[in-house]
Amino acid sequence: MVAALSCEGAAAAQGAGYWHTSGDHILDMNNKQVRIAGIDWYGFESDKAVPGGLYAQDYRTVLQTIKAQGFNTIRLPLSSQMLESPSTGLNIAYYNAAGTAINTDLKGLNSLQVLDSIVTYAGMVGLKVVLDHHRSEAGISAEASGLWFTPQYSEAAWIADWVALAGRYLGNPTVIGFDLHNEPHSVKTGGACWDCGGAADWHLAAERAGNAVLAVNPNLLMFVEGTDVYNGDYYWWGGNLEGVLRSPVVLAEANHLVYSAHDYGPHEAAQSWFNAGTTYSSLSTVWSKHWAYISQNNIAPVWLAEFGTTNDATDIQGNSAGSQGQWFQSLVTFLNTDETINWSYWAVNGEDTYALLDAKYNPVPVNATKGAMLAGMHFPLSTTVKAPSAPTKLTAVSTASSKVGLAWAMVGGSGITFALFFGTGSNNTETVVADGIKATNYEVDNLNASTNYYFDVKAIAAGIASPPSNMASAMTLAAPVPGAPTKLVADAATDSSVSLSWAASSTPGVTYTVYSGSSSSSLKNVVATGVTATTYQADGLNASTGYAFMVKAVAQGVTSGGSNIVSAETEAVPAPSCHVAYSVTKDWGTGFTGAISITNTGTTAVDNWVLSWTYSGNQQVSGSWDGSYTQKGEALAITNASWNGLIGAGATSTGIGLQAAYTGKNPVPTAFFLNGVACK
Repeated sequence: MVAALSCEGAAAAQGAGYWHTSGDHILDMNNKQVRIAGIDWYGFESDKAVPGGLYAQDYRTVLQTIKAQGFNTIRLPLSSQMLESPSTGLNIAYYNAAGTAINTDLKGLNSLQVLDSIVTYAGMVGLKVVLDHHRSEAGISAEASGLWFTPQYSEAAWIADWVALAGRYLGNPTVIGFDLHNEPHSVKTGGACWDCGGAADWHLAAERAGNAVLAVNPNLLMFVEGTDVYNGDYYWWGGNLEGVLRSPVVLAEANHLVYSAHDYGPHEAAQSWFNAGTTYSSLSTVWSKHWAYISQNNIAPVWLAEFGTTNDATDIQGNSAGSQGQWFQSLVTFLNTDETINWSYWAVNGEDTYALLDAKYNPVPVNATKGAMLAGMHFPLSTTVKAPSAPTKLTAVSTASSKVGLAWAMVGGSGITFALFFGTGSNNTETVVADGIKATNYEVDNLNASTNYYFDVKAIAAGIASPPSNMASAMTLAAPVPGAPTKLVADAATDSSVSLSWAASSTPGVTYTVYSGSSSSSLKNVVATGVTATTYQADGLNASTGYAFMVKAVAQGVTSGGSNIVSAETEAVPAPSCHVAYSVTKDWGTGFTGAISITNTGTTAVDNWVLSWTYSGNQQVSGSWDGSYTQKGEALAITNASWNGLIGAGATSTGIGLQAAYTGKNPVPTAFFLNGVACK
């Protein structure tokens, strides 16, 4: 479970705690009306398994930008694959273009842990979060089948994923609800339908998933999207909620259902309602018919969870009938006219066609006009309830080379927990060490030796964070010198390697560094570092050469003394044993071509070879293939090509050939030498 934090000085009078519904309204824990004025930040659902922009910007900066632009909620698309097989090695930068460290606390985290960090910091800056099942397999856009399950990810797995998330964020009102599935569609090809019965009936599946989630956390909102078609009336994927009138979603927990729709303009697709006769009135009729009627008739709240437009001026303020600009201006007017309709803009992502920010995620909208139009619909969450007092008397004492002990004074109030932050600079204590701490002391572990750390602590009550305590710092103790390895022996040698083994260091958790040299007085060559076993094979050595070896243990950057020194001599390279077949393949009286094969009859491989012989006539070679030749008088040598230099034991290298001229006779040579050794 991840604690919800807020940097604000007071809990929200409008927006506090978990939210619920009444008629067409969404209400906070104090029954004050709230309106989702949100934005989508996608990427977790993709094959990158991390939100967009973390390749350029710190995730906290993105969240601060979203907050500063006036949005109060973030919709985070996810995939079943990301939830069940969290990715590592994510596309996250740890320095920005200016060389400033960013995303440092995300190092080593998998995608699900990154989600935890985003949820935690969103709560800290006063944002709410809706998690969205965007698709099953990782990828882009909606699931191609239109369903919430696939052969790889069953409906049972989909429900289990939601139940797991409900437990993961239980007690954390930053996460206000779940968008159960993105854009159900494609009934004609076996996809989702509404009120059709069977496995593909979306509204029944939403009931099953919603009730399973609410059994774990009855405080969450369940967001249920429409399908694309109902009774033959086609609309946007996920945008058609006409079926609600006849077959509403019924949940075991009342007042926790919000219907969700998506709506786009002609830039997305040239729908029939975009034409030369399109007006604000005709568009309003379309919206009311497909989704807005639910709110207008006080059936339930409606959330327009996706809509967007490009940053082209005409797509924002154009007024020609049936245009993108007319649609966007009309929709903004429609949402301003009915403030009970909740909304989220697609998307903050700078990579998107409808981007709010640029590709570098700079904290200013790409198009100021579009930003201002969205700002006119914002619903700030006001603050009146005071946050807890800041903790005091924080002290820090190093207790080991990897540990610092902290203690602070208790804060008055009920239900107080503490969140602990640290960093290696006095102006950078943003990394969360731990939250949900109930005691007034904590020991931080896994720190680097001989390093100065800075700490502060905040008190948390009802999800609201106090100002930070005083800052305390401590330098971890120097790491002790680890025990040296002992009983080093050279177990075996070949013509290019020596096998070593030794007794482990007396210090646990060490790695080993292996040194070599030509003698015991010149052990300067580092053969290997970070060795975790107590054996090592030193390869790439010269044949018939004496070597000396030593091993040292390393722990927390401190190196032990050396082990005993051992000496070993590599074996000589065995002389090749070979057979050569030489034949004249074509002879025209004044010249000929010849074919050669070399068989390694020995027990070790031959690596890089020179084949030589002496002609008894006046043959003069003019060319060769699968080898390069040199000739001095009657003596000829062919050196291997780059691709056939290795001849394994018992193997034969074929395809070697030459062309030569001669006069008189052309006798076949009878004596061949491979690397200077006669072949049989």
